Amino acid sequence: MAKLYSLITAAIFIFLTANISGQGYSITGKLQDSTEKSPLTGAHVLLSTDQQRVVRTAITDTSGRFVLEYVSPGEYKIEISHVGYYPYITGLTVADNDVILEVIRMKPDPEQITEVTIREQYPMAVIVQVIFLEVFPGPNGQGSGVF
Repeated sequence: MAKLYSLITAAIFIFLTANISGQGYSITGKLQDSTEKSPLTGAHVLLSTDQQRVVRTAITDTSGRFVLEYVSPGEYKIEISHVGYYPYITGLTVADNDVILEVIRMKPDPEQITEVTIREQYPMAVIVQVIFLEVFPGPNGQGSGVF
């Protein structure tokens, strides 16, 4: 009886492990500047459904690459944004396999700030301590007491 229980437990474990590891696919891509062809580091990648529900997010690494893992088959919208560039938005279908996107070349946005120069530095906060004293007549109306 103990052997049968062990076999059933092992079969259930194997079945659940196989289902968990098989749930979802990955979407990989690479971002580049459209003019210089250099990788875009730190871009935000957002995968959402048609109902605007966010499914996965990622940030590009130093080579401009990103990976969105554990994505179920379906229709999605991918939005990519980076400071100084126009946003990139497109539809995407995940079928029964991983998705490898072509290199995405983002166009610079001349209207966005490209550089900020700090000329002076001011303290972030100043702490001011204020003390209020109340003066009361002392015992029997003579003298004064401070509380």
